[in-house]
Amino acid sequence: MFVVTVEFSIHQQHEREFRETVLKQARNSLTHETDCHRFDVSIDAQDGGRIFLYELYTDEAAYQAHRQTPHYHEFSTRVADWVAQKNIKTWHSLYPS
Repeated sequence: MFVVTVEFSIHQQHEREFRETVLKQARNSLTHETDCHRFDVSIDAQDGGRIFLYELYTDEAAYQAHRQTPHYHEFSTRVADWVAQKNIKTWHSLYPS
């Protein structure tokens, strides 16, 4: 399995809008992408402007396909000005495999 983690730092005035939009993105990914197995959205307990995503795909090709979906492009375009910082990392799951 292919794991993607994303950490966002959101401008304070857009925190609520970002949360609503990223939750929609998570639902769309899980609903419309058969190779997206998990899309967790977490918020920092101390800082409401820090959001963490944990995404699980069948393989790297499935993740690349995710990045080509209309809902991914809609999400990315909509939140671009709200994001102060974004850090993406990819991983290969060892367990469970």
